[in-house]
Amino acid sequence: MTEETKLVDRLHDVESEQPVASAPDLRPSKETVRAARELRKRGTPAEVLLWQLLRNRQLGGFKFRRQHPIGTFVADFFCDDARLVIEIDGAVHREPSQQERDRVRDQVLEQYGYACLRLTNEEVIYHTQEVLTMILQAALSRSRSGS
Repeated sequence: MTEETKLVDRLHDVESEQPVASAPDLRPSKETVRAARELRKRGTPAEVLLWQLLRNRQLGGFKFRRQHPIGTFVADFFCDDARLVIEIDGAVHREPSQQERDRVRDQVLEQYGYACLRLTNEEVIYHTQEVLTMILQAALSRSRSGS
């Protein structure tokens, strides 16, 4: 079992820990925070690349966080001002069972006012400028401060 598979399995365990409905303020558990910290140490090449381009308010002045816990979930990237979650999906997300988990997760986040933008590793690596444009457009359209 690879380290990435172990982390994905651990994240799934964290996601099923408690129903989101029981925590309407979406405060993460200590285990979810620990999982987020662990995930920050082991980013995929696409996540590392995107983080280098989003960090320090480089994209439209928006502040992004990496591996940010939201309730029982850990978002790959998160912009609070736009309530925007960005997920970078690898091969595991092509599996039907994972696609169903992703669909449910996106629905739960949308119920709390978050939008989820899903991108593939390949899109981030090979179409970086287009990805940045998509993220900026999404952030601008959802921004609460008019950045």
